[in-house]
Amino acid sequence: NITPICTDFLKISPGDAKYANVTHILVDPSCSGSGMVTENLVNNFQSKDEKKIKQLSDLQKSLLAHALSFPSATRVVYSTCSVYAEENECVVEEMLDSHSENWELVKVIPGWTRRGDTSVFKHADRCVRCDPKDETNGFFLACFVRKQKVKVKVKDRDFLGGAKIQNVFSVRHLSMRYRVKHHYKYPYKYIRLY
Repeated sequence: NITPICTDFLKISPGDAKYANVTHILVDPSCSGSGMVTENLVNNFQSKDEKKIKQLSDLQKSLLAHALSFPSATRVVYSTCSVYAEENECVVEEMLDSHSENWELVKVIPGWTRRGDTSVFKHADRCVRCDPKDETNGFFLACFVRKQKVKVKVKDRDFLGGAKIQNVFSVRHLSMRYRVKHHYKYPYKYIRLY
């Protein structure tokens, strides 16, 4: 169910019980609208205003960072109707760098041929980009997915080269996983050592 709420998103507390079950967030922030053909026609394809773009990208980063702070969120989609890297790849790169412990960027719409600009951001191939030259409005799309945390129950045993594990501990499922045989009762578990 979707319930629209007319309020300033940045004033919503991620810890508010009202939003405890929010798992998916779409961040569709104010942007330059540079991908909108009508916007460009109205403005006669004027050159971009760097000061305005900087203000917009700062707001976009704030909104995206706030969305990534909701504890129950598992997926956050970032979308603009801009063709400027400052509002797209640069925003996503900065947010991924500052939130990489809990979030990863996944490839969206795999069949889409035009991707983000990898000369700006190395993981931009996971993003979708469309330009007005594609005979449509320009837009950008990126999807952040929360890295899974799992609880692994093990007995107080000596394994992993002498490391002792007590009761229950949290481990993060990341790309590098180690297969560890705990005990016959708890066959193979995937954990990341850190």
